[in-house]
Amino acid sequence: MSASFLEVDALNVIIEAVKKAEDGTEHYRPALRGGTQSAHARLRFAFPIRAASEVNLIGGGSKPLTVRSDGVTLEFRPFEIKTVRITAG
Repeated sequence: MSASFLEVDALNVIIEAVKKAEDGTEHYRPALRGGTQSAHARLRFAFPIRAASEVNLIGGGSKPLTVRSDGVTLEFRPFEIKTVRITAG
């Protein structure tokens, strides 16, 4: 049996990396990359999350995302890279 703590439901969006915050907080930053076509993707977590926001590659420029059922929905343009800051709850 295998399990993942993070999954994305769009076939043309991949999770490239997941980084845990270095400041000791319960923050995670998954980086996702879209494929050759636009995509609507749901990113789900296997643990409760309190908040999520879209950030730039160095973690700034926060845009809040709506959290529903321990996941968020993202829209991708072709080849777009998105980084999401997650606060575990």
